[in-house]
Amino acid sequence: MKKCRRFKPYWRLILKKRRELSYTTYKFYVMFGQPLEINIVEDLLNFDENIKDNYEFYQLILECIQDKDFRKLTSVLSKIDTNNLSKYMKTSA
Repeated sequence: MKKCRRFKPYWRLILKKRRELSYTTYKFYVMFGQPLEINIVEDLLNFDENIKDNYEFYQLILECIQDKDFRKLTSVLSKIDTNNLSKYMKTSA
C-alpha cells in the first residue's frame, strides 16, 4: 500500500517526455530524498511490469510525434505486442 502513495504526487513525471526529464539537476522530493527526476520515474516504473510496458509504448509514440517521423510511428504501431498493454492503451494502438 505504501508504494501506491508515491504515484499520487509524482504521476506528472511519468507523463513528461523522456527527453525533458532532468538527468543532471538534483531536487528534493518528499518521498524520495534528493534524486534525479529520471530516478524517480524508474523507481515508479519498477513497481509493476504492466506500468513499465505502457510507459515505454507511450514514450515511443511521443518520440515519433515530436520527431515528426511517420514511418517510425507506423512501424511502432504495427510491431507492438498488445498482450502487455492495458486495455486503454490497446484501444489507442
